[in-house]
Amino acid sequence: MQVLMESSAFPNYNAVVLAKIKKNALFLGSVIGNYRLFLPGFRLFKQRFPKLTTAKTDICIDGYPRSGNTYIVSAFLGWNRGQGLIASHHSHLAGNIKYALKRKIPTVVLIRKPEDAVSSVLVWDGLLNTTVALVGYIHFYNTLWKHQQDFLILCFDDVIKRPDICVQSINQRFNSKFCSRQFSAEEDSKIRIRLKKADLLYHREGANASLPNPQKSQLKKKYSKRIQNNPLFPYAKRLFDKYSSLAKK
Repeated sequence: MQVLMESSAFPNYNAVVLAKIKKNALFLGSVIGNYRLFLPGFRLFKQRFPKLTTAKTDICIDGYPRSGNTYIVSAFLGWNRGQGLIASHHSHLAGNIKYALKRKIPTVVLIRKPEDAVSSVLVWDGLLNTTVALVGYIHFYNTLWKHQQDFLILCFDDVIKRPDICVQSINQRFNSKFCSRQFSAEEDSKIRIRLKKADLLYHREGANASLPNPQKSQLKKKYSKRIQNNPLFPYAKRLFDKYSSLAKK
């Protein structure tokens, strides 16, 4: 079988199969993972989902991929180091957020413009399909909308520009006492250094890097046009507008 798959008769066999697997996995994950009922199944994959919400979680910060998750979590955990806090983050599953809400855990939902978030996801993995990625975005936020009064909404631009004010908003909303520092160029540099170190540790570079770079910016321009021409884009845009209208500024 290995010889056949590597032969010139099937030059793109592996790539085609891998693309189909990833498309189906993202679609199933983005739909099934949005229901709290199926969360125990995701707990079995601890390496992929190491930070799911539990009864011991102090705060849940989550959102669709590439919506400022890494930046705000790095800032938040850096400012609260040594506090023994347990934060749930980076699951990208609405079911995880619903579990946090059921446990009355302070919960933050991050959102970014669909043309930016989805294009960044496609840059991260070029094998993914634009329509499937948009379906993931729409289903994630549509599923959570009926719970919107129970969590704090933070937009990507606010998270990146003033994470300190975002933490203050968290404290105000949930009557908590999480630490923050006045945001400055120095604080931004510290956060970026931590992200770069994490990228080196996990061998993330180029299109897979956490921070913006010329390669990612160029690819995003290409995908952004494709996304905005997709018939699902207006639905995603309307969802973003609804969420951003309620976001803490």
